[in-house]
Amino acid sequence: MGQGRHDQELWALDWKTSNRLRQEYALQLGAYALAWNEMYPDRAVSRAGVVRFDKKKVKFEAMQLGDLVECQEMFLAALKLWQINNRRLLQKMTRENARALPLDQVEAAD
Repeated sequence: MGQGRHDQELWALDWKTSNRLRQEYALQLGAYALAWNEMYPDRAVSRAGVVRFDKKKVKFEAMQLGDLVECQEMFLAALKLWQINNRRLLQKMTRENARALPLDQVEAAD
């Protein structure tokens, strides 16, 4: 992800090499913007877009997201569905990770 300013608004930009623009890019940019805004709340991203470079031809196209907040909400909803659908997998992974390292080898946090 890149970022830039236009008309005093901070933009999240995603550079893609693909055969076409995909709707999933909006979810990905929503996630990027959420992460950025959490890390840098004083420099929040307010707009987002995708620049796609064609794999076969020397051409590109750009897409601006219409409603970044909606994209962020869609990402969070998709994440929640994934977590619910994969709850058993996540629990199994957590149990396996807990068994992987004996407690006497775990260092206490300062």
